[in-house]
Amino acid sequence: MFLYYLFLTHIIYITNAAVDIKGLTKAELAELEQKTMTECLKKHSVNETLLSEFLNEETSESTSKEFKCVLGCYTEEMGYGKDKKPQWDVMEEVHKIEYDNDEDKEKALKIVKTCKTIVPEEVEDSCELGFAMHSCYLDQSKKVGLLLV
Repeated sequence: MFLYYLFLTHIIYITNAAVDIKGLTKAELAELEQKTMTECLKKHSVNETLLSEFLNEETSESTSKEFKCVLGCYTEEMGYGKDKKPQWDVMEEVHKIEYDNDEDKEKALKIVKTCKTIVPEEVEDSCELGFAMHSCYLDQSKKVGLLLV
Protein backbone atom coordinates (compact mmCIF):
# COMPACT_ATOMS: atom_id res chain seq x y z
CA MET A 1 0.00 0.00 0.00
CA PHE A 2 2.81 2.40 0.87
CA LEU A 3 4.49 1.86 -2.49
CA TYR A 4 1.12 2.42 -4.16
CA TYR A 5 0.96 6.04 -3.09
CA LEU A 6 4.65 6.62 -3.69
CA PHE A 7 4.03 6.11 -7.38
CA LEU A 8 1.12 8.52 -7.41
CA THR A 9 3.22 11.63 -7.47
CA HIS A 10 6.72 10.90 -8.54
CA ILE A 11 8.45 14.19 -8.09
CA ILE A 12 12.06 15.32 -7.73
CA TYR A 13 12.82 18.92 -6.87
CA ILE A 14 15.81 19.56 -9.10
CA THR A 15 16.45 23.26 -8.72
CA ASN A 16 16.09 23.79 -4.99
CA ALA A 17 17.18 20.37 -3.76
CA ALA A 18 19.98 20.11 -6.31
CA VAL A 19 19.05 16.48 -6.97
CA ASP A 20 20.08 15.04 -10.30
CA ILE A 21 17.37 12.47 -10.88
CA LYS A 22 19.24 10.92 -13.77
CA GLY A 23 21.79 9.66 -11.28
CA LEU A 24 19.25 8.01 -8.98
CA THR A 25 18.42 4.34 -9.03
CA LYS A 26 14.84 3.14 -8.77
CA ALA A 27 15.45 2.17 -5.12
CA GLU A 28 17.01 5.55 -4.27
CA LEU A 29 14.09 7.35 -5.88
CA ALA A 30 11.57 5.26 -3.91
CA GLU A 31 13.45 5.98 -0.69
CA LEU A 32 13.45 9.72 -1.40
CA GLU A 33 9.73 9.65 -2.21
CA GLN A 34 8.91 7.78 0.99
CA LYS A 35 10.97 10.13 3.13
CA THR A 36 9.45 13.22 1.52
CA MET A 37 5.87 12.00 1.89
CA THR A 38 6.46 11.09 5.53
CA GLU A 39 7.84 14.57 6.21
CA CYS A 40 4.92 16.27 4.44
CA LEU A 41 2.36 14.19 6.34
CA LYS A 42 4.04 15.16 9.61
CA LYS A 43 4.39 18.83 8.66
CA HIS A 44 0.65 19.12 7.94
CA SER A 45 -0.51 16.82 10.77
CA VAL A 46 -2.23 14.35 8.46
CA ASN A 47 -2.09 10.62 9.11
CA GLU A 48 -1.10 8.03 6.55
CA THR A 49 -4.54 6.40 6.72
CA LEU A 50 -6.16 9.45 5.12
CA LEU A 51 -3.65 9.26 2.28
CA SER A 52 -4.44 5.58 1.73
CA GLU A 53 -8.18 6.32 1.75
CA PHE A 54 -7.66 9.04 -0.86
CA LEU A 55 -5.77 6.66 -3.11
CA ASN A 56 -8.55 4.11 -2.75
CA GLU A 57 -11.27 6.76 -3.13
CA GLU A 58 -12.70 5.91 0.28
CA THR A 59 -12.99 9.37 1.86
CA SER A 60 -14.21 12.88 1.19
CA GLU A 61 -11.83 14.29 3.79
CA SER A 62 -9.13 14.17 1.14
CA THR A 63 -10.40 17.52 -0.14
CA SER A 64 -9.57 19.29 3.13
CA LYS A 65 -7.02 22.09 2.95
CA GLU A 66 -4.63 20.18 5.22
CA PHE A 67 -4.73 17.12 3.00
CA LYS A 68 -4.31 19.15 -0.19
CA CYS A 69 -1.31 20.82 1.44
CA VAL A 70 0.30 17.44 2.08
CA LEU A 71 0.10 16.77 -1.66
CA GLY A 72 1.29 20.31 -2.39
CA CYS A 73 4.24 19.90 -0.04
CA TYR A 74 5.19 16.63 -1.72
CA THR A 75 4.78 18.12 -5.18
CA GLU A 76 6.98 21.11 -4.37
CA GLU A 77 9.60 19.23 -2.36
CA MET A 78 10.00 16.56 -5.00
CA GLY A 79 9.97 18.98 -7.92
CA TYR A 80 6.75 18.07 -9.76
CA GLY A 81 5.65 21.62 -9.15
CA LYS A 82 7.52 24.87 -8.79
CA ASP A 83 6.11 28.35 -8.23
CA LYS A 84 2.54 26.96 -8.48
CA LYS A 85 3.24 25.49 -11.94
CA PRO A 86 3.51 21.82 -12.92
CA GLN A 87 6.94 20.57 -13.96
CA TRP A 88 5.95 17.89 -16.45
CA ASP A 89 9.50 17.37 -17.72
CA VAL A 90 10.56 16.27 -14.25
CA MET A 91 7.70 13.78 -14.10
CA GLU A 92 8.75 12.33 -17.45
CA GLU A 93 12.31 11.84 -16.20
CA VAL A 94 11.09 10.14 -13.04
CA HIS A 95 8.96 7.71 -15.02
CA LYS A 96 11.99 6.72 -17.05
CA ILE A 97 13.62 5.64 -13.78
CA GLU A 98 10.59 4.02 -12.19
CA TYR A 99 9.41 1.78 -14.99
CA ASP A 100 11.49 -1.08 -16.30
CA ASN A 101 8.76 -2.35 -18.60
CA ASP A 102 8.50 -0.31 -21.83
CA GLU A 103 4.71 -0.73 -22.00
CA ASP A 104 4.25 0.68 -18.50
CA LYS A 105 6.73 3.45 -19.20
CA GLU A 106 4.69 4.47 -22.26
CA LYS A 107 1.48 4.42 -20.21
CA ALA A 108 3.08 6.66 -17.60
CA LEU A 109 4.28 9.11 -20.25
CA LYS A 110 0.80 9.09 -21.78
CA ILE A 111 -0.63 10.05 -18.39
CA VAL A 112 1.75 12.99 -18.19
CA LYS A 113 0.70 14.12 -21.67
CA THR A 114 -2.99 13.85 -20.77
CA CYS A 115 -2.62 15.61 -17.42
CA LYS A 116 -0.82 18.47 -19.16
CA THR A 117 -4.15 19.21 -20.86
CA ILE A 118 -6.25 18.79 -17.69
CA VAL A 119 -4.24 20.40 -14.88
CA PRO A 120 -4.11 24.22 -15.05
CA GLU A 121 -0.75 25.68 -16.05
CA GLU A 122 -0.76 27.76 -12.87
CA VAL A 123 -2.92 27.59 -9.74
CA GLU A 124 -3.53 29.75 -6.68
CA ASP A 125 -1.19 27.86 -4.36
CA SER A 126 0.97 24.76 -4.09
CA CYS A 127 -1.75 22.91 -2.16
CA GLU A 128 -4.18 23.19 -5.08
CA LEU A 129 -1.43 22.28 -7.55
CA GLY A 130 -0.53 19.12 -5.66
CA PHE A 131 -4.15 18.07 -5.37
CA ALA A 132 -4.90 18.74 -9.06
CA MET A 133 -1.84 16.84 -10.24
CA HIS A 134 -2.37 13.89 -7.91
CA SER A 135 -6.08 13.64 -8.71
CA CYS A 136 -5.41 13.71 -12.44
CA TYR A 137 -2.66 11.15 -12.17
CA LEU A 138 -4.76 8.77 -10.09
CA ASP A 139 -7.74 9.08 -12.44
CA GLN A 140 -5.69 8.66 -15.61
CA SER A 141 -3.70 5.69 -14.29
CA LYS A 142 -6.98 3.84 -13.82
CA LYS A 143 -8.12 4.73 -17.33
CA VAL A 144 -4.95 3.43 -19.00
CA GLY A 145 -4.61 0.43 -16.69
CA LEU A 146 -1.31 1.42 -15.15
CA LEU A 147 -0.60 -0.26 -11.84
CA LEU A 148 0.81 2.25 -9.39
CA VAL A 149 4.09 1.01 -7.97
